[in-house]
Amino acid sequence: MEFQELRTQLEKENIKMNFKKKFEDLLRNCSDLNKFAEILNAEEYLTFIKSAKVWRFDAKSFINNVLKNREVFSLPEDVTFVNDTFLPPGEGEMIKGEGESIKKEIIPRTKYLIDLLSEMNLKYEVIGGVVSPQMLRSRGYYLFFLPTINKAVLVNNFEYEATRVIHNCKSKDEAIEFSGKNKKDLDAFPNVEFVSYNSQESWAAQMQSSLDQVVFEKLKPEFINDSSSEVWQTASSLMKMHIINISSRSIKKAAESFRTEHPDWFKLGMAGPHMAEYYSPQLIDELKKLFSEKTSAPEGWLTAKKIYKLHIIKSDARNIKKVVESYRQEHPEWFKHYTSGPCFTEHYSPELIQELIKYFSGREFAPEGWRTNSDLYHSKDITIHNYRVKNKAEEYRREHPEWFHYYLAKTVYTEYYSPELVKVLIEWADSLSRNKKRK
Repeated sequence: MEFQELRTQLEKENIKMNFKKKFEDLLRNCSDLNKFAEILNAEEYLTFIKSAKVWRFDAKSFINNVLKNREVFSLPEDVTFVNDTFLPPGEGEMIKGEGESIKKEIIPRTKYLIDLLSEMNLKYEVIGGVVSPQMLRSRGYYLFFLPTINKAVLVNNFEYEATRVIHNCKSKDEAIEFSGKNKKDLDAFPNVEFVSYNSQESWAAQMQSSLDQVVFEKLKPEFINDSSSEVWQTASSLMKMHIINISSRSIKKAAESFRTEHPDWFKLGMAGPHMAEYYSPQLIDELKKLFSEKTSAPEGWLTAKKIYKLHIIKSDARNIKKVVESYRQEHPEWFKHYTSGPCFTEHYSPELIQELIKYFSGREFAPEGWRTNSDLYHSKDITIHNYRVKNKAEEYRREHPEWFHYYLAKTVYTEYYSPELVKVLIEWADSLSRNKKRK
């Protein structure tokens, strides 16, 4: 073996040993395995040991998987859990009992953030809080403190929860103090930036831009009344001054398509007492062109939300959006963006709507033996975490699409697994448990 090759191998072994030691130290000092696994998006490595009534984390498999599949992955310097509630409910915020029917998907933003921080070579610490019993969300926010750039990030893995970046945050104690405020009070601080989620790519790009940049104090323009002025504008000012006659949310969505190629078209600045993102004159020109070409939807074209509201299909907009994805590749012409009131959003063609009606027609409650992933997990028929079960089920989708169907669960449609797939999953989970006992 040549010297250079030997040196490279030794370096790799050293990296592996250091990673393993650091991870095992974090795991040893961890007071909440479930939250630790959620932060890393590693729930699939959790197993519930019935006899001991404890959770076990398969550290060896996790470490091997990370080192095998990721070029860069930085572990946190520290992970701690406190008895504080981060972003507690404010006055008038929905609490339990007012919205149990709301179903939220999990988006592993904590893992996406770790990937980003790893790429940016930024050290970070993670602090987890508790969830107040009166809160509708069952998962709390996590606080990432970034000491080398004096910033903190509050991130939640529930579908509709926005991320907050706290700029000019000089200590962990200061970050925790900010995190104890409710959303309304926190968002009123001028050094707090609100980051919404449209897709993993756009969220990561916006987060990188936010963490890279300082707050540009020079960008403090009053709202310019002359729409032809060569000035930087926010999405809100573009809407308010009728420079672009569409909602600010739609403007933001459209602007995201330019961020990767033209990151210099976006800058952080102050808009009155608050922080906001400004768009360059070049980006504003592109947005004007984009929206000038947009028209109202032709007759028969509807959004997922409209289909739900008109009761054309007994399913919520979220499930409709899932199902239509199976038609997108073969029939891209069935999907077009049109204006709908103040919004610019995706519409579905009459042909696609007919396909959706056929798909959902006759699908009421699930036949006997069909079960959801959640039901399998909560019944304890499978003691492996439901994320890992879901990943295993996905392995059979291509070969056995008939094993997956949407059926009515209370008032909305959700995906069920067939008895054949349920049997396969239970046998697979049992074999894993037996193998672990032998070890």
